[in-house]
This record gives sequence, structure tokens and C-alpha cells, in this order.
Amino acid sequence: PIQRSRTEIMLRNLGHMESPELFLARAMAQSLFLAVLCTPLLLFSLPFGLAIMLFCGVWYYNQQTATLERELDVKKATIERELPQFASTICQSLGTTRDVVAILNSYRRVCGPTLAGEIDKTLNDIMTGNAETAIHALETRVASPKLSQVTRGLLAVLRGDDQRQYFDILAEEFRKSQDEAVERELLQRPQKLYPYLGVLFVFLALMIAVSLGTDLLVSLNSLS
Repeated sequence: PIQRSRTEIMLRNLGHMESPELFLARAMAQSLFLAVLCTPLLLFSLPFGLAIMLFCGVWYYNQQTATLERELDVKKATIERELPQFASTICQSLGTTRDVVAILNSYRRVCGPTLAGEIDKTLNDIMTGNAETAIHALETRVASPKLSQVTRGLLAVLRGDDQRQYFDILAEEFRKSQDEAVERELLQRPQKLYPYLGVLFVFLALMIAVSLGTDLLVSLNSLS
């Protein structure tokens, strides 16, 4: 029940209409199909073939079941990249209006498709229900600590508080956090290149060895 509930929440947050049972059944069917593709290996070695079939099936099933978490991570990262501009826009809009629906509608026209989809769901929830519940639902769907800070500010606006200074500070914090993340990514890039440099070194060594070997063979042939 716990796994089913967790899978159902992830599917719903990603906009997938399939049930958890159907998602897991499809992943299992695909992993079994991959295992069946490995059956020719049984002709060469029964234990080795069975081990490869089991490994491929289990590996692919785990990859498929982890797909939802990867999609959620990508979605959260995409939305968090827009939060500095989102918070700054809210701060500017609060100078003229305290209408959260109008603010969300205005920003929805200029933001990326991922955040726009979440704003659309939130606006629809506001129109069909309670505004505070809709904003809490937005926070739950994305599960981002940074977005939670934005939603807390929007809830305070709904209660009539002046949150311009809060969103101004929040936008600056988000920008600093984003700049630090970019710096960390730049520092990690040389480390990511190490495996490729190793491969390049091996190929360079092979080229040198082939060149020296060719010269050596030519020299030996000329001496003979």
C-alpha cells in the first residue's frame, strides 16, 4: 500500500493518467521481454545465460520504476530555475495589486511550460475550490523547499499581509543560490572530463605505438 500510494502521487504530479498497477505491470512486461531477448545465450552456457537474463530483467525493471523519480527531479529543477524571476515578478506586482489570481495569470503568460502547467492547475483549483487549498496543493505537487517559500508568501498575501519586502529578499536569495549552483557545476566539469581524457590518452598511446611499430617494421625490412 505504501509503494502504491507513493507511485500514485508521483504519477498524478507528473500528469500521467495511468494507475500504479498499470505502470508497474508495463515495467514488468518490458523487463520480461528484455529477458526473453537474452534466451539465445542459453545455447552457449545455461548458467551464464540464466544469470544474464535475470540481471537484464531486474536491471531494466529498476530503471523503469526509477523513471518517475528522475522525471520529478527534472521537473523540480526546471521550476526552481524560474523562481528568482517568479519571486521578483510577484514583488513588483504587489505594488499595484494584491489579487493572487491576477498575479498568477500575468506571470503564466511569460514563464516556461513546466511552471505554466503548475500555475494552470493552481488557477483551476482556485476557481473550483479554495485558494489556500489550491496553493498548498501546488506546494505538495512540486515538493520543492524553495517553492514552499514562495507559496508561504502567497498565502500571506491572501490573508492581506504586505509581502513586498519578503518577496524582494526571496528573489535575491534565489539568485545567489542559483549563482552558487552554477559555480559548483563549473567546478565539477573538469572532474567529469577525466574519463574522456583517459580514453583520449589511451588512443593517443595506441597511435604512437602503431606509428613506432610501423617505422620499426620498415627499418627491419630495409636491413633485411
